[in-house]
Amino acid sequence: MAGVVGGQTAPDAFLEYFGPQRRSEVLRNVVVRHLWRLAWHARRAVRDGTAVLVTTPETEKLAVRMGAKRIAIVGADGIEPDLAPSAPPVRGERDHVRALWLGRFLERKGLGLAVEAVERLPAESDVVLEVLGGAYNERNEREMQRYFAAPERSRRIVVSPREPYDEIGRVYERADIFVFTGIRVPVTEPAATVAALTDAIARLAASPELRRSLGEAAFRRAREFTWDKKAAKVLAAMGCSEEPRPAPGDVPNQRGRG
Repeated sequence: MAGVVGGQTAPDAFLEYFGPQRRSEVLRNVVVRHLWRLAWHARRAVRDGTAVLVTTPETEKLAVRMGAKRIAIVGADGIEPDLAPSAPPVRGERDHVRALWLGRFLERKGLGLAVEAVERLPAESDVVLEVLGGAYNERNEREMQRYFAAPERSRRIVVSPREPYDEIGRVYERADIFVFTGIRVPVTEPAATVAALTDAIARLAASPELRRSLGEAAFRRAREFTWDKKAAKVLAAMGCSEEPRPAPGDVPNQRGRG
């Protein structure tokens, strides 16, 4: 698995969104872009591996430079088959369009881009952005409290408390639009990125039919990311014809617990 060698970097123009973590991100960019050549152990593992599993196209490119012979892109996340809904949710009429941003308040998640995009919507727009997530330490918690309490923050931004894992499905169901942002991706520059986000949110907010059709397509796509299907893809990449059996006496972990 080549996640340890990285691959994704934040464009220099977006470093302002990292706040106090800017220096750490600059250092990480230097390591990923240049110092990977010194990681002989990682280069050897990538070069000699039967198959190299990566999670992003950026890491795929880096793996090629490191000498990988066989590469498979396998997403880092998945869902339990029994948690996947059997049909897309049906949303009723209401007096506003609810957009959702969900994730931990990590700087690289680009929450600021989503907030700026919604705040730049026309005054007559009925979009409300629900932000749901959690801080990763006490300092981050204080920073986010100051950020959302700032006078310039729009009333369109609503911060909700964290929800238990089993309730996350209902959180998605009550949203009309899911806003996904990230900074360690191939983006142009902040102003153009925010403008494109604002335009996309406005178009979705104005068209229930567009939201429905894209939602149905996303529903079909998401069902390809159940853990059993991802496991089959990993085994195929490794040249395995069947699922490996646990050793005698071993008890497989259930959902990551054991």
